[in-house]
Amino acid sequence: MLAKGVISSTVPWKRARSFFYWRLRRRLAEFALRKHVMTQVHNKTKEECGSLIKTWFVECQARATTTTSSQPAWKQYAFSGNRPQTASSDGKTSSTEDLQSYETAWKDDKAVLAWLNESSAVIDTKINELKTASITNQICELGKTLPSAAIDGLIEMMSSMDEVTRQSMIQTFHDKLQKLKF
Repeated sequence: MLAKGVISSTVPWKRARSFFYWRLRRRLAEFALRKHVMTQVHNKTKEECGSLIKTWFVECQARATTTTSSQPAWKQYAFSGNRPQTASSDGKTSSTEDLQSYETAWKDDKAVLAWLNESSAVIDTKINELKTASITNQICELGKTLPSAAIDGLIEMMSSMDEVTRQSMIQTFHDKLQKLKF
């Protein structure tokens, strides 16, 4: 199977149980998140959701590496076995292996599972951003089809809200209209 490219490497028998335990936990968590994203944002395929999750992971890894260590550079080099990370003028680390290290990190089941467990707030924020963008696009497309019907729909929606929510929405709508330059 290795020769045909179906698998990336063989797993030694002594590590097989641990390897597949972590692989299964990671995949189950990843698939559950992918399913959740698909239920929240209906216009995404499985592949798109999987790609989004990987992108979020890489972004979090990149953000984590842009913070400089409190240790002196010589200690980073001496104790980690890697060269010290230096921040460039834009705040990003100047390592050409960064992208490759993110790909390697994505293959590390324990690292991805830890990220999924520790980054729920970031993931929820990303899902809400996708959901907002999806709803915005739907309303925009419906408004282009028949603008008066879109306005009627907004009025109908607002009439079904409680007074506090309605006033908040009217104020937000007013503020956003003020930002537009007609």
